[in-house]
Amino acid sequence: MKKNAASLTLAAAIGVTTAFAGAGNAFAEDAVDPGFNQDVAVAENADTVDASAADADEAPADEAEQPSADEAEKPAKDDEAEKPAKDDEAEKPAKDEAEQSGEKYDLKPEIRVAAGKAAGFAGLVSISAKNVGSETYYQDFPATSFRIDVHTEKGPKGVDRLITPGWFNGAYTRDLGFDKEKSVRSFEVTLSNPVNPGDSQLLANLNFGDGKTKLGRLENYITVTQTGRLEEDKSTSNDQNVDSREVTTTDVMHKPTKGLF
Repeated sequence: MKKNAASLTLAAAIGVTTAFAGAGNAFAEDAVDPGFNQDVAVAENADTVDASAADADEAPADEAEQPSADEAEKPAKDDEAEKPAKDDEAEKPAKDEAEQSGEKYDLKPEIRVAAGKAAGFAGLVSISAKNVGSETYYQDFPATSFRIDVHTEKGPKGVDRLITPGWFNGAYTRDLGFDKEKSVRSFEVTLSNPVNPGDSQLLANLNFGDGKTKLGRLENYITVTQTGRLEEDKSTSNDQNVDSREVTTTDVMHKPTKGLF
């Protein structure tokens, strides 16, 4: 009886242990579902695929909005290359019209002065002749010549001013004296060398002394007139009584000035 009871007790204990072990395995299987990890992996893969697709969709848009450095520079370079050509085309007609008078033989006097020359004070004034015709301007006899008249703009009338003439490029400047009644001193410039089309040839200069006198300070202007010309030169609109107050420019920058000396 005792042996049978002990056997039954041992069997019961083993049954209880087995039952608990089975329950534990069942609990473990219920807590960690094998399909759960697989579902999580699939979801993560799906998120990764969606993110990659979104990046792929946005990448072309960024590239389209941001052109390459070479493409961005090309329009600017093209514009810069075109500008000089347009400017040259715009300037050519004005330049040609300014240099050519339409005459075969034509000289135009030009008057220049140093930018620092103040009216009534010492300084140099130059006189040139520009060939605005289409042919070389030259003659032996009678000689091509210009008259330069120095007038009194301001200051005492009938008072002479010290002026020393100079000459260049084969020309010669002769002092014709001072007319007290008109307050005008005159010079004659004679050319001896040809002037090619488009060239501006320096002929003479006038070195003005200080205009201060006992009766007041003198301020002068000059006029230039062509007196000897080729027989074929019929143009007189640009070489008679050319007034320094209207045509004088600076000798370097060629900017207009008042033309008073």
